[in-house]
Amino acid sequence: MKNKKFSLIANNCNGGFILHDLGLKFRSPFCNLYINPNDYIYILENLPMVLDEDLIFIKTEKNYPVAKLGNALIYFVHYSSECEAREKWNIRKKRIDWNNLFILYTERPGTSYEML
Repeated sequence: MKNKKFSLIANNCNGGFILHDLGLKFRSPFCNLYINPNDYIYILENLPMVLDEDLIFIKTEKNYPVAKLGNALIYFVHYSSECEAREKWNIRKKRIDWNNLFILYTERPGTSYEML
């Protein structure tokens, strides 16, 4: 593997697993979480603008933090607290290499050809 400093924008935990398995630094906040299909497309279409916004955590019945980012919901399934999720998100957001992005989409229920 020659390109080892890319930023991976992923809609679920697969991004984090890939980076971890390759021994690469998390250069993206899109690790250890999942995003529903329509919300992920919204984020991709508005990526720089959306990443300028702050996470707004909301109360849900989930046993992990959930936050609004713009008009999207992000499910921080591998975090135990809002504080931890926010801290990791902000640290990794600063690492994004806007000139070296890879987009990973794992199909989830609700995906349609028209949406993509």
